This record gives sequence, C-alpha cells and structure tokens, in this order.
Amino acid sequence: MIVGDGPYRESLENLTRELEIEDCVVFTGMVPRDEVWKYYQAGDLFVSASVSETQGMTYAEALAEGLPLLCRRDGCLEGVVKAGENGWQYENLDQFIAFLKEWKSQSEDGKRRMRRCAQKSADRFSAEAFGREVERIYEQERTRKKSLEYHFADRAAPVRRTGGMGM
Repeated sequence: MIVGDGPYRESLENLTRELEIEDCVVFTGMVPRDEVWKYYQAGDLFVSASVSETQGMTYAEALAEGLPLLCRRDGCLEGVVKAGENGWQYENLDQFIAFLKEWKSQSEDGKRRMRRCAQKSADRFSAEAFGREVERIYEQERTRKKSLEYHFADRAAPVRRTGGMGM
C-alpha cells in the first residue's frame, strides 16, 4: 500500500503495470489527517525513500504504531533507527533490497520483536518525553545561572559602554 501522493506517483503506477503487480499494490492517494493512523495499522513495515522529511513526523507516527522503518539514510533519523532492532536505513538500491530481504526472512517472532522495539522507540517523541526534556533544559540553565551569579558575586560589576568608538 502506498499512502499519499508525490511527484513519483505516476511513474510508480506505471512501474507496477510493467511488473504486472498492480493487483498487489494499492495507491490510496491523500488520506484525511485524522485517518492516517488506520493506514499505519494496516502495514507491516514503513518504507520511505523521502529525502525531504524535515521533521520526521511520519517516522515517529510509524514507530508509534509499531512499524519498523526501512528508510533512506537521513540525519533526522540519527539515533532513532537502530539497525536490525527497529528498522534500517539504506543509502542505495542494493542496501534497500538487502534490508527488505532481511525483513522478509525474519520469523514471526523476530518481526513481533522488531514491532515492539519500534513502538518502544517512539516513546522519545511523546508529549511526556518532550516535557521532561524541556524541564531538564530549564533546570540546567537555572543551575548555570546560579553558578555564574555565585562566581561573579564578589567582583565589581562590569563596566558597560553605551556609545560607539569608546564613548
């Protein structure tokens, strides 16, 4: 199932006809935002060839639904995709095919393990994790400010210049 649209849809549709697999591939087109989760749940593996995913939201959504990732190598996925645990990142067609074969050769237990790992790895994108990170940064900055105040407490206030050219 290929969900959404993009500049390659027509060529992908042509390719499915050439390969005579049009009975095996469904092109959904764009789907309403509030129904996207249903399409994730229908999948076994999230595959993306995107090189323009700026925020990585589709990856986080797929992981949250328990879909391992098979995606082009992308800096936004650094530390997110753990090869063989919750998915793979590929750089070329040969790697893509090798990882796809690895997925297909997994036992059902192996696939379930990867799905659980995918879902667990999505926790880092939760509202709770975001709140904890904001709180951590706040506390870090508060501690840093206190440290600076303590360090400069016994010293004279710095001289401030208000004008240019030494005035």
